[in-house]
Amino acid sequence: MICAMRSVLVLVGLVSACGSSDLPKPPPPPHRDAGADTDGGPRSVDLQVVHLDEPVVELPKLDSFTLLDPGKGDRATLRYELKTGSASYFVVTKLASRRQIANKWSQRVELPPLRDGFAVAVAADPKAPVAFRGLPREVVGGKATPEADQYIASWHALLDGRRFMLGLDPRGQLGAFAFADDPNNSHPEAKDEAGERLLGTIVPVPDEPIAIGGQWRVVTIMRQRPAVVKQIATYTLKARTATRWTIEVDMRRIAPEQTVADPGLPKDVTADLVAMVRHYKGTLQIDPHQPLPISGQLSVDSLIHLRLTAKTRKMDEQLFEDVGTLTVSSSP
Repeated sequence: MICAMRSVLVLVGLVSACGSSDLPKPPPPPHRDAGADTDGGPRSVDLQVVHLDEPVVELPKLDSFTLLDPGKGDRATLRYELKTGSASYFVVTKLASRRQIANKWSQRVELPPLRDGFAVAVAADPKAPVAFRGLPREVVGGKATPEADQYIASWHALLDGRRFMLGLDPRGQLGAFAFADDPNNSHPEAKDEAGERLLGTIVPVPDEPIAIGGQWRVVTIMRQRPAVVKQIATYTLKARTATRWTIEVDMRRIAPEQTVADPGLPKDVTADLVAMVRHYKGTLQIDPHQPLPISGQLSVDSLIHLRLTAKTRKMDEQLFEDVGTLTVSSSP
């Protein structure tokens, strides 16, 4: 979603950069005489886990959209009516992180604030897709760190300066992606990154008219690379005018156990995501004439459980925890 969040891909990259998670080497095998494997004694068998190719599934995919409460008072239909023009939208992420290895937590370390975002252009034709361009991710108000550099490099490789068109209907539901330099989506990593970000930023609205206090839940299956996750977002309308919706957001992203792939890992290392739980909560200010929130802040609480296994080293389990805030702003 709102990027600069700790991703499984970044975690795996960091672990790999630290020497395959500093897994200790096993003791040397006992000496055996030549021909000992024919004496009828026990033999070692080289067992390897075979990982099948990931099935091709078009994500993100809406799983359910439920009106929980229509609210009390006069009801009205919420719809986006985008105005022609361009604007830039930013998110500043502030995180403090710690890591558990061998049941011992490290000291919490604050990452420098990171800012990124999109330049967005809306065409005069209301049926035309919206044009997006990734803005640079950079450190603001602090000094760069190796981990911050990992986040910057990831964004730079996937979205910085890249242009794509996105279908966006009047209810704020995402349509088709089309990158200018990859119209056939031959490299879906960028689409996943953009979709993960926008699904956590753009607030979809219900089909039914609602009043103040109205509440709805949207469940989406998406890919937060390299993991497939379920996003469960509950929205509550707190206030409404012709040019401003105040919407409370309570969003969770949950990933079940799954094997994840990363080309940065050594060939003999397998990474399994045991579990991931992320919770975002706060309030966003929406101008229905603009595609992205104009202001707001969400708190972040994230826990990732990662298991690394290798043929020549023992299994290693690690926990990664992030807490912090995401602050949204715009410039017309």
